[in-house]
Amino acid sequence: MQSASAQYANPLIVIDGLVMEGPGISLSSINPQDIETIDVLKDAASAAIYGARGSSGVIIITTKKGKQGQKPYFSINAYTGVNNVPTTRRMLNTEEYASAFSDSRNNRISDIDAQLANPGSLTPVQISQLQNERTRLSGQVTGLNMADRSTDWIDKVKHHNAPLNNLQASMSGGGDKTNYYMSLGRYSEIASIGTGRFERYTAKIDVSQQVNNWLRLMGNINLTQSVNKDNSYPLVNAFNARPDTPEEPVRNADGSLGYYVGQQQHPLGDMTENNNKSRTQTWFGNLAAELKLHKNLQFRSAFAANKYNTFNRDYQSPLGYLGQFQKGYLKTGGSDNLNYNFDSYFTYTNRWSKLGLNATAGYTFYSIETNAWGTT
Repeated sequence: MQSASAQYANPLIVIDGLVMEGPGISLSSINPQDIETIDVLKDAASAAIYGARGSSGVIIITTKKGKQGQKPYFSINAYTGVNNVPTTRRMLNTEEYASAFSDSRNNRISDIDAQLANPGSLTPVQISQLQNERTRLSGQVTGLNMADRSTDWIDKVKHHNAPLNNLQASMSGGGDKTNYYMSLGRYSEIASIGTGRFERYTAKIDVSQQVNNWLRLMGNINLTQSVNKDNSYPLVNAFNARPDTPEEPVRNADGSLGYYVGQQQHPLGDMTENNNKSRTQTWFGNLAAELKLHKNLQFRSAFAANKYNTFNRDYQSPLGYLGQFQKGYLKTGGSDNLNYNFDSYFTYTNRWSKLGLNATAGYTFYSIETNAWGTT
């Protein structure tokens, strides 16, 4: 029996025959340097093979393996670079902001004056509402007091030349009956907007052995740990900030973050609220055996499993924007998940003159177990 939930609209990921399912699973679970091929199934093709689970499409990934008769081959791939976010939108300076602020309100005041001069069918309540609105807008225009400074806050929250680094090393080879492939990898980058750091460590071992002329054994295991921490997302507050907002965040007498105008949060103050961490640990692999029962009949059995754990922590100080209304808080959560599937099938091939036959019969079983927890 197959079932699917509409909660996840991402495509199904299949790596070396293992179905990778769950909210913590993504393409970042695998080292890109270990990928040999990627195939994409969609529409009827994915549904025919994977049922409802493949309704959003299927990404099939085959990883690298050693080659028969290959001498030991070492490979190192390393690079370093920087990330920059181009900006095509120019923010208003203080003079332009003041002009746009006053013009928009004066235009509305002119509309209200025209309606009040010819009230027509306006009710007394509507007239009172318009008068109150006019008073409020007039007060905003006369009360506007812009400081003599201009800051492009979009540019201010960028991390110019945010570094990224990648180092991957692998070794592969094979003899007459044994093939192997091993790799290690590390990737890291710094957020180019706001704050944040991402790191990923990967390891992989793949071995296959031709035991005799009728039996072949294969197995592999992949380990991944990724950490995303110290993230802040100040872009919305950077768009909302007035250009004359002081460069240093406003602080109240008790040291908590304050507001320069109304409830406008300071972009740099927002960037200090980044005491958070998200960690995902994933291991997946499979064991398989291929038996040649007859020159026309083969049997394959494979067991594949995927276990991943997640941990999330978010701390907000009582002195910050998010924490001051709740006197600070600490939220932790995570999940412990195990997926596995078992496949066994027979394949029969034969040919008689111009007639060919290829038949497959088999059985598939899969299990998904998910456990989640959280504290506040």
